[in-house]
Amino acid sequence: MCALGMANEPQRVEKSESPHIKEYPAETELITGGRAFIRSQRGAPLLVKDNFIYRCERTRGNRSYWLCVRYKSYKCTGRIICQGNAVMKQTGHTHQTDHARLAQSTKVVYDLTKINLTSWIKAAANQQRRRAAARIERMRDLQIKLDID
Repeated sequence: MCALGMANEPQRVEKSESPHIKEYPAETELITGGRAFIRSQRGAPLLVKDNFIYRCERTRGNRSYWLCVRYKSYKCTGRIICQGNAVMKQTGHTHQTDHARLAQSTKVVYDLTKINLTSWIKAAANQQRRRAAARIERMRDLQIKLDID
């Protein structure tokens, strides 16, 4: 059961020879209230669905394309395509769920129909850049003080 109270998990439909790659049918009901998100170490929004974590790969209008965060380390093929809050397509994963990471994270629900997803993701990246620049400036100030002493 995901954080949004979805009790009905989509039925798996075999579409591949591999036992790890599964296709899921599109959800027929719209999610009210939004989608659950956590933040990455760098402040980027990460989508949470069925105890798996996804990062935004790209957006086109009100459609967003999400990629499993373990796509490199596990060669995971898990992806989600959302239109607003509705999941249009979802593919299976090659690894177990992310229970451990989700237990340490704070989930927040956002309504994807009411925000500009592209600017939201860019704003998170810009905020991280500003924080990094401020840390570098503080380190330079400390270095100057050490050089003077």
